[in-house]
Amino acid sequence: MKTTIPTIKPVQSYLGDRVNFFDNLRYLFVFGVVLQHASMAYNYSNWWPVADESSMVVGVFTGFFDGFLMPS
Repeated sequence: MKTTIPTIKPVQSYLGDRVNFFDNLRYLFVFGVVLQHASMAYNYSNWWPVADESSMVVGVFTGFFDGFLMPS
């Protein structure tokens, strides 16, 4: 009985056609999402399980950027 092993074609890279501006913009948005999620613990909302010291600046940051980073 003769068995054949399937071959996998190598993945072609398209890195030459990428626009650096859009890559950097994506990294900026990812950093903003991480920063926004980290700031949720220090917001004035009382739904967080642990009550740490709150900051009005963080509350304004979270409220303002929530519309840009988490549209729904």
